[in-house]
Amino acid sequence: MLKRRSGLSASTVRTIHTVLRSVLEVAVRDQLMRRNPAAAVRRPGAERREAAYLTGAQVTTLLSPERGSDST
Repeated sequence: MLKRRSGLSASTVRTIHTVLRSVLEVAVRDQLMRRNPAAAVRRPGAERREAAYLTGAQVTTLLSPERGSDST
């Protein structure tokens, strides 16, 4: 929760959790720790957003200056 307040994206917070949990699992496997404390923490959720796509007209507008440079 503190990482989210610091301005990190939900995706970044999830990645931090995943890496930390994995590293601690290796420590348990290597018998450096008895248990993984991160295993008791649920993976943070991430809000899913619909992807924004360009319309056909927007694509044409975006590519139109490129078409002019090919013919010169």
